[in-house]
Amino acid sequence: MNTDVRRIKCVIPADVGEGTAVDLNLVTAMNIPEELIPAMTPVIVARQSSALLGKVIDDTVSISGNVLSIDEGATGFAAGDIYYIDLMQGTIISATATVRASS
Repeated sequence: MNTDVRRIKCVIPADVGEGTAVDLNLVTAMNIPEELIPAMTPVIVARQSSALLGKVIDDTVSISGNVLSIDEGATGFAAGDIYYIDLMQGTIISATATVRASS
């Protein structure tokens, strides 16, 4: 497997209000070299409340230019929510699991 993964943490700001999306500049905020960004695929791996409790992940994440965007899902944003996002580069090995009968 030839994959490079960078895990980043993004905190929803207090002034999120009625916003339906948040942006994070990967170059200025995360110091990721600009030339690496086009090959990255973002995946939300976890979401926590400000009290560090798990939350439903129903949001979408994308990258355009140097900016990572999180678009809120049905559960909405709350100030202080924490997103852990993997930025993946390279080939990811994939396979379909098989069902094992209960014993």
